[in-house]
Amino acid sequence: MTALLGMLCALMGFSGCAHSLLTIDRPLAEISAEVEQRPVPPVPIDEEAEESVDSEHQTTEERSTIQQVEFLAESEVPPAPVAGELSLSVLDAVSLAARNNPRMRVLAFRPLEARTREDVELAAFDPAFTAGAQWADAHQQVSSAVQAQAGGVSQYNSTAIGPAAGLPNLAQVEKRFSSGTLARVGVASSYSENSPNGQFLVFNPAYQSAINAVVEQPLLRGFGSDANLAGIQIAQLGHQQSLAEFQGELDQTLLNVQRAYWDAWLAQQNVKTLESLVDQAATTTRIEQKRLDLGQGSVVEAAQAKEHLETLRVDLEQSRQRAQTASNRLKTLLGMAATDRRPLTLTDQPFDGEFEPILEDGLETAIRRRAEIRTQQLAIKQAQTDLSRRQNNARADVSAFAGYSLSGLDDGLGGSVDRLTSAEYGNWTMGVRFRHVLGRRAERAAVERAELSLQRQMRGLAEIQQQIEQQVREAYDGVTTAYHVLERQRERGEAARVQFETYAKLYDAGQLDLDRFVRARTRLASALQEEHAAIAAYNIALLNWNYAVGAITSEVAPADGSPASASE
Repeated sequence: MTALLGMLCALMGFSGCAHSLLTIDRPLAEISAEVEQRPVPPVPIDEEAEESVDSEHQTTEERSTIQQVEFLAESEVPPAPVAGELSLSVLDAVSLAARNNPRMRVLAFRPLEARTREDVELAAFDPAFTAGAQWADAHQQVSSAVQAQAGGVSQYNSTAIGPAAGLPNLAQVEKRFSSGTLARVGVASSYSENSPNGQFLVFNPAYQSAINAVVEQPLLRGFGSDANLAGIQIAQLGHQQSLAEFQGELDQTLLNVQRAYWDAWLAQQNVKTLESLVDQAATTTRIEQKRLDLGQGSVVEAAQAKEHLETLRVDLEQSRQRAQTASNRLKTLLGMAATDRRPLTLTDQPFDGEFEPILEDGLETAIRRRAEIRTQQLAIKQAQTDLSRRQNNARADVSAFAGYSLSGLDDGLGGSVDRLTSAEYGNWTMGVRFRHVLGRRAERAAVERAELSLQRQMRGLAEIQQQIEQQVREAYDGVTTAYHVLERQRERGEAARVQFETYAKLYDAGQLDLDRFVRARTRLASALQEEHAAIAAYNIALLNWNYAVGAITSEVAPADGSPASASE
């Protein structure tokens, strides 16, 4: 059975969930390192690094969550139900909800959407190819008196073919690197012809070919990998945050499923209790009617027995309706169709042993395990990275550049290429570019906004920690109180049974009136229903404790059948 449950859990991406999803009778697993102690994964800018980042830097929990997300996003809608009865354990319910819950099938797309942002940021380092050319023909007056005298004309025509306006090359490739360096390599070729020639033209027509290489490096703003990879780091953190949010939603959904399971169990138990009492009341009614027919009873007692029977029947019908409502609510959480009318047979029995949680261990475990804490810690890391980026952007825009080109000029294209390849005509260019906005109003505002955002996220973490600690405290009190109530209800139920059984013997012997016998049965029905409600409430309190400490889906070792404290 354990192997079968393990196979189901492996399918769902929950390692060890065969014992963890019940979350009642097991110790907590080893806790992974806290988020603030985990360094931000290095950001790749090449294909091999991109392929290795997941396997090297994702935790087991993150990989399991990713598997669950991809499964929900890619799987089809559950098939139509088949006829028959549906037997369901708690683990069955959890597994169905993990696969088919409608809300989780929608939320599964959020991490997948967030993952695409990393590719958007990585695209800034992709090589870019640019090409462009233009043709120009001009008919103008001469601009040189010497040219006019020599040529004897007052106007000339010129034709030119070369790179498009704003481009230094006909075709070029440029790439940005993580250090901020921008490298560009391109080829250029131009053609020009003037008519008439004019006396100052050496080549007409003139073909010029060139190869250009330029490297530009920021010195302050945009310098270094920290500044240039910040966007990718924020995207990676955003993806991890989205996974943590999904895990939190999944934990809440599985908690709701298990709550609904025990609510349905309670409703079914109430139906069984009332069915038994209705059968007993029907027997009593027949006895009173027979006594009346034999002249040994009274009309009042027969009517009282009949009224009590019908009252129980009304309660039974109402309980059946409540059981159907609870069953439908559970089916909805499991992603089952509204047309699925199969009756649910709940095979698991609730735990009714004593469990003593340890508050201090629960508080410590909750801070390490709760998805809300990890989500907020990742938000803080994003804010810190964004602040660092904004501070870098507030620095002066200073960059150094250097370029080298080879060129060739001739009256034919072949000749210009030959001169180019001879490498006789080379040109070096070096320089510094500086730009500074006076006052830096926008940059200062951006830094201040990032600082305020970081402070807000830090305050948010403190708020979430306080809320979770309060939840743990309330869950701790809830477990203790629920067990004490269960003990009292057990004693009450036992007393009601003893009283009813004693009254039943006296009634059968004709030594007890019907009124006290009916009231004893009513008290027994109330005691049994309250006892069942206390058992369900106790199991729900245990679920609330495990959820509060972040142990709803934790990986654990097989337990010995009784709950263990968080310290174990």
